[in-house]
Amino acid sequence: HYPAPTVEAVEPGYGFARSGVAEFVLTGRHFGNQPADLRAVFVGAEECSAVRWVSSEEVRCDAVNSTSWTGSAVSVRVVVGDQEGVQSRAVAIVGRPRV
Repeated sequence: HYPAPTVEAVEPGYGFARSGVAEFVLTGRHFGNQPADLRAVFVGAEECSAVRWVSSEEVRCDAVNSTSWTGSAVSVRVVVGDQEGVQSRAVAIVGRPRV
């Protein structure tokens, strides 16, 4: 049994809607004692397809599909063992930059 993870910060704090793949660094507490403890990371409804456990206080989401993101912000959810932690409206959704 694990304590519930706590997401304290997400960097960057924004993501581009419908841009394809995004990357984030999550910091907080209780992300597990080893990589196998971390079960999943979600940004909005999308599960990160490439997750790196760095420590009990840092997790990297190296690839998440942002094509379904809508609205002004999405939550971030971390699942460790049978516990989960959520930071609501952690990532602001912005339009794609025009070049």
